[in-house]
Amino acid sequence: MRGEKDVSEFRIVTRSGETRWLQDTGMPIWDEKQGRVTAIYGAAQDITDRKRAEEMMRNQAEQLRLRNEELD
Repeated sequence: MRGEKDVSEFRIVTRSGETRWLQDTGMPIWDEKQGRVTAIYGAAQDITDRKRAEEMMRNQAEQLRLRNEELD
């Protein structure tokens, strides 16, 4: 930990079997006197809707690419 912000995305499976996407942000607190990280603040955000929209856009782009190939 060098005192830099870290953002990562990952998916989880809930007890009901549903897949959800989370974005996790961690911000270490650097203490100059001690010369090290002394705490980490973090937050997680559910980004499932965004991931679903991105996947839908990728699928649509692929369908359009295939249709364009047929027309050519």
